[in-house]
Amino acid sequence: MKKYILGTIISTIYLIILLLFNERVFNNVMSLNVLITLLIFHIIIVKYCKSIRSFKPYIIFILIFLLCTWFSLPKLTAHQAKNIVIDTYQIDITLDETVPVKSDTWNPFLADRAYYYRGINTKGETIAILVSPNTGETFKLN
Repeated sequence: MKKYILGTIISTIYLIILLLFNERVFNNVMSLNVLITLLIFHIIIVKYCKSIRSFKPYIIFILIFLLCTWFSLPKLTAHQAKNIVIDTYQIDITLDETVPVKSDTWNPFLADRAYYYRGINTKGETIAILVSPNTGETFKLN
């Protein structure tokens, strides 16, 4: 087990950074499926690179990891989505959360949650808005 300790420590640090980034910037809508799988492989890659005494496979792995991170980023942050809702619908937001959504296609890089806002508009009506983090589309709900 000691052979895997360095990779485990580095992967754990990466995971904590990813989870904090996802929570603070994207309100936990970012898809982490591929990235967590790659972090598990990271443990093995670190041990392999140590055994062959070469960093070339590690550099290639990090580039793949960064590329997958780029593809996993939603189009909109939580702050951007909130500003779009406020600007488009002129509402005072009373509820700000994320909700699960289903897709017809499988894509491990797309978010499976959406931003959900409920508030009161200038006419005094309560309205609910769903914002897709993947496309930026807004949907007014009844």
